Amino acid sequence: MSSKSPNGATTGASPAPPSTAVSGVFHLSLLGPFLLAGPDGQALEIASKKNRLLLAMLATAPGRGMSRDALAGALWAEHSEEQAKNSLRQALAVLRRDLTGLDAAFFASLEATVALHPDLVALDTDSFLRDVRLSTRESLQRAIDQWRGPFLADLTASETGLDHWLMEQREHYNRHYIAAMDRLIPLLDGPARTDMARRLVQADNLREASHRLLMEAYYAAGERSQALRHYDKVRTLLREELGVDPSPEIEELRRKIVANGHHGNGAPAAPVATASVPVSASAAAAQPQPSPSAPQANPAASAPASRRTTLYAIAAVVVLVVTAGAGWFFTQPAPEPVTKPSVAILPFQSLSGGAEDARIAEALTVDTITDLSRYWDFRVMAKDTTDAYKGSPADIRKLGTDLKVGYALKGTFQRENGHVRVTAQLVDTASSAILWSDRYDRPAGEIFAIQSDVSDHIANSVGSREGTLHENMVASAKRKRPSDLDAYETYLLAQETMHSDLSPEHMREGQKLLLQAIERDPTFARAYVKYAHGNAWRVTYEPNAPALIQEMIKYTRKGVELDPMDADAHGSLGYALTLSGDLAQGEAQFDEALRLNPNAFDLLVTYSCMAHNYGKAERGAESTDRALALNPGYPNWSIPCMRLALFMVGRYEDALRIQSRQPENEMNTDGFVVMAGSLAALGKSEEAKAVAQRGIAKYPGLLSIERFAFNRGWSPATAKVIADHMRKASFPACATTQELADTPNPVRLPECPG
Repeated sequence: MSSKSPNGATTGASPAPPSTAVSGVFHLSLLGPFLLAGPDGQALEIASKKNRLLLAMLATAPGRGMSRDALAGALWAEHSEEQAKNSLRQALAVLRRDLTGLDAAFFASLEATVALHPDLVALDTDSFLRDVRLSTRESLQRAIDQWRGPFLADLTASETGLDHWLMEQREHYNRHYIAAMDRLIPLLDGPARTDMARRLVQADNLREASHRLLMEAYYAAGERSQALRHYDKVRTLLREELGVDPSPEIEELRRKIVANGHHGNGAPAAPVATASVPVSASAAAAQPQPSPSAPQANPAASAPASRRTTLYAIAAVVVLVVTAGAGWFFTQPAPEPVTKPSVAILPFQSLSGGAEDARIAEALTVDTITDLSRYWDFRVMAKDTTDAYKGSPADIRKLGTDLKVGYALKGTFQRENGHVRVTAQLVDTASSAILWSDRYDRPAGEIFAIQSDVSDHIANSVGSREGTLHENMVASAKRKRPSDLDAYETYLLAQETMHSDLSPEHMREGQKLLLQAIERDPTFARAYVKYAHGNAWRVTYEPNAPALIQEMIKYTRKGVELDPMDADAHGSLGYALTLSGDLAQGEAQFDEALRLNPNAFDLLVTYSCMAHNYGKAERGAESTDRALALNPGYPNWSIPCMRLALFMVGRYEDALRIQSRQPENEMNTDGFVVMAGSLAALGKSEEAKAVAQRGIAKYPGLLSIERFAFNRGWSPATAKVIADHMRKASFPACATTQELADTPNPVRLPECPG
C-alpha cells in the first residue's frame, strides 16, 4: 500500500514488474545537460523542455513519484485546474511516444500517481550523492567524474517557469560537488592534488577556502613560489571584487609558507586545516531505530537542503514550488515537508558618505549573508537578489511578497570621530513588526576585524539555537494544534521542551516529540541529531551510559548521512564518538563542523566540552571565551560545557562564575564534580565536601571516582585531572560491582575490590 508524501510523492511497496521485458536499465542524467539513455545504451530524444522538467521533478521527488494533481499544478501553475490536467495528459502522451514502446518499463505508474520505476531507471543524482556521502577517496573521485555541470544545465530559469525550484536544485547539487572536492583534495598528492584544487577554485572563484586548498596543494608539492603567487592573486581578487582582504586563515598559511621555506624533497606538507576523516564503512552502516512507528529514513533519498559552506555561494530561495504553488491541487490533506523560514539581508546603508565606507557597508552585508547562510535552520536569499533594494527605502511587506521571505534584516553603517556604529533590525515582513534590533559601537581601529565581529554577533543573535528567529517560530508553533504541526514545527517544540529546564522528564518528552517529527519526515536530518542531544544529557545522570552513547552514534551518523553539510550534525557525531573513546574520529568530526561554521555559538560551546580529550584544553577554553563574547547572556544549556572547559585549564573562579547562573536543582553529575573540584582547588575544602555530598545524594551510584572519572569515556589525561580534583573534594573512590554492571570491561582502581 502506498501513501502520499508532502509534495504529492508516493512511498510504499515496490511496483509489480513491468509487463514489457526489458534487458538492462534506463539511465537518466540530470547533472549537466539532460540525457536519457535506453536499456540498449542509445540516447532517447525528449524534445520538449517541459517534459524534461517533468522527468527531473519525478526523479528528485521522494519515492520518485508525484500525484497527477501536484505535477499539473507545479508545471502549469498559470492555468486553470482543468487546463493544467489536460496539459499533463498531453505531455505524458508525448513522453510515451518518445519512449518508443518502453514506457511500461520506464514508469512504475501512470494513474493517479506518476512515478519512475525504482529498479529500472538509474539516476546519476542518486549515485552522485551516494558517493559523496561515502567519502572515501574512490567514491569521491567517482562523484566528481559524474559531474557534467549544474543540474539541468541546458535549461534556463525563465524557460522552466520554476526558477525557485531549479535554483534550489542547482544549489543543492553544487554544494555537494564542492564538498566532494573539499574532502578529496587532502587525500591526494602531487599533480592530482593541485589539479583537483584548481578545479575547485574554478567552481567557485570567490570562495576563500578553495583558494586556501590550492595554496596548500602547491606548498605540499614543493611549489612554494607558486603558492605565494596564488596568494597575491587571491588578495587582488578579493580587493577588486569585494573590497576585503584575505581571511586570517589564508594570511596564516602565507606566513607559514614564507617561514618554513621550500620542501626540498617535495614531500607533502600537512594541510593547515585538518580534513574530516571519512567514517568507516562498517560504522556508517549502523542506523538508528527510533521506534516501530518512526520508519527508517531512506539513505538514497535526497538530503534536505543544508547550510551553505561557500563564501558567497548561490543561496537557496523559498520552499519548493511543487508544494507551495500547487497546494490547491491536492485531493486530500498531507503532512507538510520540513519548511524552513526564509530571510533576506538587505544591503547595509552607509551613513558616512564616501566610496570607502560604501565598500565597507557592502562587505558587512556580504559577511552577514555568509555567516547566516552557515546555519541549517533557515534559507538566506542570495546577495544578487537583494541588491535591487540598494540605496532606496524598501516596502517590507511588498519585499516579503515579492521575494517570498518571512523575514528581512536591514542595517546601517556609520564611521565618524574615530568610532564605528552599526545598527541592525530583524523585521517580520508580514506585519512589519521589528522582532529584534541591536547597535554595535566600536573604536574604528582595525575596520575589517570590526566588520567580522559585528557580522558574527548579528548571525548568532538572529540564527542561533536561542536566536530571535527560533523564538518567533516556536511562538508560532505553540499557537497550533498538535495535529496541525509539521515536522519542523514539532522539532522546534521538542527543542524548547528539552531546554526548558534540562530535566530528565523534559529530555524524554522532547525525544518523544522528535520521534514524531521523524515519523512525519524520515529524511529530516536535524531531528535525528537533536534526538542524540537528549542522550548526551541522559548519559550524565542515567546508569546505562554505554547503551545511550551507542544510540547517540547511530542517530548522529544518520544525521550526517542525510545532511553532510550540517555543521551541528558533524559536531554532534564528534561528541558521541569522543564519548565512545574514538578520539581521532571524534576530533575529525569537530574539525569538519568548525570548518563548516567556525563562529556559531552552539558549536563553539559543544566543542569546548570535548577539546581537553584531544589534548587541547586551552583551545577548549578559547572556544568558551569566544562563545561568551558572542553571547554574554548565554543560555542554561551551554553552562555545563563552558564550566568544564574553564575547569580543565585551572580557571576555577571563572568556572564557578559560569556555574552560578544555573540553580543546583538543574545540575547534572558533571556540575557537582566541577563545582566541588573548583572549590577544593581554591582551598575551600569544607564547601567542596558539602557540594560533593549533595551530588552523591542526588545521583547515588554515579559519582564515585571509578565510575565518573575512569568509566565515562574521558581520555586518560582528562580522567586523571578529574580524579585528582574529585579526591580533593572527598568523592568516594570505589564503585560497587553493581554500579559498573552496565560498563563493558570497566577500569578499576588498585585500591578498589574487583
